[in-house]
Amino acid sequence: MENQTAQVEKINPFKIEEVYSKEITLRPGKTVQARKWKVKDRKNLKKLIEERGEDISPIQLASVLIFPCLKNKDILLTEEEIKFLLSEIRAISISDKFKFSYICSNEDCNKLNEQEILVQDVNKSKFNNWGVAEIDGIEVEFGEIVNSKFYYEKMYEFKDPSERNLADMAMHIVRVNDFEASIKFEQFMTYFNEMDTDLLDQIVQEYKKQKFMQDNEHECECTFCGTKQKFIFDEIPDFFPKSWFE
Repeated sequence: MENQTAQVEKINPFKIEEVYSKEITLRPGKTVQARKWKVKDRKNLKKLIEERGEDISPIQLASVLIFPCLKNKDILLTEEEIKFLLSEIRAISISDKFKFSYICSNEDCNKLNEQEILVQDVNKSKFNNWGVAEIDGIEVEFGEIVNSKFYYEKMYEFKDPSERNLADMAMHIVRVNDFEASIKFEQFMTYFNEMDTDLLDQIVQEYKKQKFMQDNEHECECTFCGTKQKFIFDEIPDFFPKSWFE
């Protein structure tokens, strides 16, 4: 019998393939598939920082670190969803954990804790399904935004966070009573500005119950005495390695 040599398929190192290894659910019916950050993404981030400094909006950051990494690059993302996805992609690209140091609040202990925390423990999502809220005879229906280009253009015209949050809510409104969302955006903003403060605050609270929110609260337990403390992680410590900017 003749010797048969097994054929080994050689990998072409120059064949570029996108591998979307992470599936992330933002809410029922809204799921994205993401890949890890590549060298070109890091270069684009450094270029953005050189051009903009600290004046970088969430959508500008997303344009270099989120949308290029998604299979569906046309999906509309809110500011909260952008923050959530940044941490999710960071977990698969750099590390799914980080180091955190704090002093125990127990005066009898008061020792330095150095702990390792999972990103998923400080990057949780919370939301309810879109629906109708009834407040003082006003019926407001919320839903997904349809026009992403208009949303991004309008959202970042507002520098004041409260005005930006109001604009975000206005663009998630499907109807108010019998008035469909075909009503102009500017008319919605005028409508809100003319509203009694207590009524608007109630509508905002109803909206927050339905919209996607990032939950970044985490409870740490002292390794010496067991005292528990809650922390809010608006940002993950050392989000990007120092080596990225050397």
